[in-house]
Amino acid sequence: MLLYDFKKGRRGPVSNWSGPVWVLSSYYLAEGLSRYGFGAQARELAVRTARLLAGDLQRTGALHECWNDAGVGLWPPSGTFVSWNVLAPFMLDRFA
Repeated sequence: MLLYDFKKGRRGPVSNWSGPVWVLSSYYLAEGLSRYGFGAQARELAVRTARLLAGDLQRTGALHECWNDAGVGLWPPSGTFVSWNVLAPFMLDRFA
């Protein structure tokens, strides 16, 4: 799958870290927010992350590993992928 890469200024293949939205980094951010007293923001991030995955599953019938800022799954281009996205229910339990 080739997508336009704004950093490179050209189209190219999607790599493991091409997507700007990742559950793993969202989890770490929520953990940091919570530890530094920003519980409401950690809750909001947990809820938005879960909604992203639920919407992806509802729209496509699949779970992607990363998404663009419009919530469109980038990887894998077809099929499904279960990885760090399983942190979403944990985030809801922990922060929401």
